Order: sequence, then structure tokens, then C-alpha cells
Amino acid sequence: MKFIKINKELSLSPLTESDFPIFINRINDYNVYKYTAKIPYPYTLKNAYEALRFFAKRSKEFGQETSWSIRMNSEVIGGFGFKTSDDLNETECGYWLAYEFWNQGIMTKVLDKMSDIAFTTYKFKRIFAYTFEENISSSRVLEKCNFKLKDPCIKGYYNKDGKKHNGMLYEKVNPLIWVGFF
Repeated sequence: MKFIKINKELSLSPLTESDFPIFINRINDYNVYKYTAKIPYPYTLKNAYEALRFFAKRSKEFGQETSWSIRMNSEVIGGFGFKTSDDLNETECGYWLAYEFWNQGIMTKVLDKMSDIAFTTYKFKRIFAYTFEENISSSRVLEKCNFKLKDPCIKGYYNKDGKKHNGMLYEKVNPLIWVGFF
């Protein structure tokens, strides 16, 4: 799935080189950086090219798209991805949203739609996500999308700027499993 429509304004599609100016401007924000595990700060043009190559490689290995830019009226405002592993029954999801779009319900809409796609199109049995213990907003997004708190305190899970941060693990199990479709 390359293009995913959420509503009239919101959609997801792969990052392209032509997105780089607005993408770099929006992701290069300390507020985004502090709650993400692998996004560097400051974020450079070199990082953007590395990300584009990484997304293409990961999608090729999986055989389907795994990374998308979140767009409002076609302009990049965030990102969403599935991190696949050897266990094709489950996936980790990760996301970021430009600071100016926080607390508007955007990520809840995106995660809700992408959870549905993970179960119906990709046929995953389980989706999970880690979040920083202090990232209350991300925890709320996960809970609104019916993810259940699996591990409330993973001591020292994140190492950010030389400091250890606790993590939290959320999961959502494919509801079709319980009605006998798997």
C-alpha cells in the first residue's frame, strides 16, 4: 500500500526527495527528538537520504511498503512505520508528528487506520509499540486506539543523551484471531 487516505485532509504515502525541505524542517525539532528512539538531532540532509535508503531497503525485504510520511493536504507533517522482524506474525509500530500538530487528534486517527491495515492487509496477529515513560501524549494515543499496557515500566529501556529513560510497552492483538479467522 503506497497511498493511504485517512480523511479529506490526512493521508500517508512514502517519503520522497522532493519532501526533504519541509520534512527536515519539521523533524529537526528537539520536541520530536526527545521522544523518539532513533531520530537524530540536529537532523540533516544526509540523515534524510539515509532514511530514504533505509525505508526502501526495509520495504523491499518485506515485500510491501513499511514506512510512510503522514501528510496534511499533501504536506509532510510526520511519519509512521512498521518494523518487521523474522516473526511475521507481529510488528512494532513507530511514529512521530511535527510539534505544531501535537494534541489535535491526528496521530490517533493515523494509528487507528494503520492498526486496521496491519491486521486486515498485512495479516499481523499482534502490533506493539514502546514509548518513553514520560511521554503521556503517546500513551494516550495508544490507549485511545485500544492498545493495552503490557509492561508499565521497563527500567532504562532508552539511552538518550547519555541518560537512561524508562520505557513502556503497549500491544494490540488482532481481533480476528478470537473469531477464528486465523
